[in-house]
Parts: sequence; structure tokens; C-alpha cells
Amino acid sequence: MKVSDYKQLAARLAVLLTLVMASPLNFNVHAQNSKMASLISEIKAELPGRQKEISEKCGGASVIMEVDFASFGDNYDALLKVPQQGLKETTNGFRRFCTNSNRTSEEDPDKVNAVKTKVKKIVIKHVPKLEQKKISLQDGGTVLMEMAFGQSGGGLSLVEIQRMLGEVL
Repeated sequence: MKVSDYKQLAARLAVLLTLVMASPLNFNVHAQNSKMASLISEIKAELPGRQKEISEKCGGASVIMEVDFASFGDNYDALLKVPQQGLKETTNGFRRFCTNSNRTSEEDPDKVNAVKTKVKKIVIKHVPKLEQKKISLQDGGTVLMEMAFGQSGGGLSLVEIQRMLGEVL
């Protein structure tokens, strides 16, 4: 064999080695992406039921609920907390807001009217830091709920949601 043949063989082996070494990484990235996609599908499937609950609890208010999935990036652990800390607590927070604080089975007409007239959409967004947690009313009737799902204590409790809704509505 000539020297040039050895150089060609070495180059081909280097390419092959690179492909072999990269394939487990690609597999792990693909597996993580697959888990994220599956979880996002589960969350999206839960949204219509949560919208219906808010409508039932808030005098028939027609509210769309969304999750800003892009704000999670590739943070699977934070996204795992959305069904409980994001969707369930938000639904319960709106229920508490729309009911009479003394009798939780009775609607508070003023609060129900505030939700019906001012809220068109609820968007749940992930923020990286605890101090960024907040609820705000955006133009067009969007209630932006920013929670630090990746942090311990990063969600908002139903009582916090009830209080903050009272401040912004």
C-alpha cells in the first residue's frame, strides 16, 4: 500500500469514528425531543377541558387557554410541572376569584363580569427566575401568567392567582 492509501483509509476511519461517536448523542437528543413532544401533546389535549372548567366556574366566560411552549426551551423538568402547577392551579385560581369569598359555591357577579368582559385569553409562560413570577393583563384581554416552573416554589398557588387577578382585573 502507498502512503496516500493509508492517508485515505485514516480519513475514512476518522469520519466513521465521528459518526459512531455522534450517534448515541443524536439518539439521546431525539429521545429527549420525543419526550418533550409527547408531553406537549398531553398538555394541549388537556387545555379544552380546562377552558370549559373556567367557563363553568366563571359564569360562562369564553376564555382560551394557551401555554407558551417556546418559553420552556428544552427544559423538560419545568414542562412536567405545567399540568399541576400551571393548568390546575390556574383553573382553581379563576374559580376562587369568581366566587364569593364567604361562600365558594356562589358566584361573585362583579368578578364574573370582570372575567367575562376583560379576559379573552390566558397564556401560561415559563420564566427562569422566581422574582419574575407575576400575572399581568395585556392588550387585547390576555392574562399573562408567568411562572418559574424550573424553580422550587416557582408556580403560583390558587390563592396567589386569586389575589393577583383581583389586582389586574
